[in-house]
Amino acid sequence: MNGFQKRITIARADVRNIQETLRPESFAAVICNPPYRQTTSGRTSPNVERKIARHEIAAGLADFLRAAAYLLPIKGRIAMVYPALRIVDLLQSMRNMNLEPKRLRMVHSFANTKASLVLVEAVKGGRSGSETLSPLVVYRESKQYTTEVEAMLAGKPTLD
Repeated sequence: MNGFQKRITIARADVRNIQETLRPESFAAVICNPPYRQTTSGRTSPNVERKIARHEIAAGLADFLRAAAYLLPIKGRIAMVYPALRIVDLLQSMRNMNLEPKRLRMVHSFANTKASLVLVEAVKGGRSGSETLSPLVVYRESKQYTTEVEAMLAGKPTLD
């Protein structure tokens, strides 16, 4: 639907055993949205697929980062979305896997609310040092998308 079928390949694999399916250092970039919640936090869905997608039941943050580190060459990039509440877990785990956080952006539902998510880009084997970008606010008070989010959804560039 998005016209990228000639530019990307979808590989179905178990993130915990990625080396059985894919070669090391075979991707320039990894994008992932790992399960947000630890196994003991929050309500779990009765639907098994939702439960696995939302809670660290089958795989946790370390599994996803380990797989990314395996798949990326030095200077390869990973982009992730994760709960703002767990930012310290994410950044520490990234560094433990030699993935140096480079850009962080907090995501707020509304301008006057706490950040709910964080977007992080890291570089494998990168030097220390990162930048924090301006917050991404999703909605205006009228529950309509902000101009920036509208531009994103339309496929237009939004950041320099």
